[in-house]
Amino acid sequence: MPADERERNRNFLIMENHLHECLYDIIRSDMPEADKFLELKRYKVKLVQLQATRREKTTLDTSEHARMDK
Repeated sequence: MPADERERNRNFLIMENHLHECLYDIIRSDMPEADKFLELKRYKVKLVQLQATRREKTTLDTSEHARMDK
């Protein structure tokens, strides 16, 4: 695995862990439930976008005949 790919994977893990920590902090906070819901929703969108970006880069690195369609 090339060094740039290792660094990219490490950066994705750092960002993903940070977003999970943010979600956990929101859940534990004492903010009103309505505000909590909106914040959780906002961070969930960020997490899903990050994971989609990672999956897209993985797909770009895979040859067409090796891909599995769902």
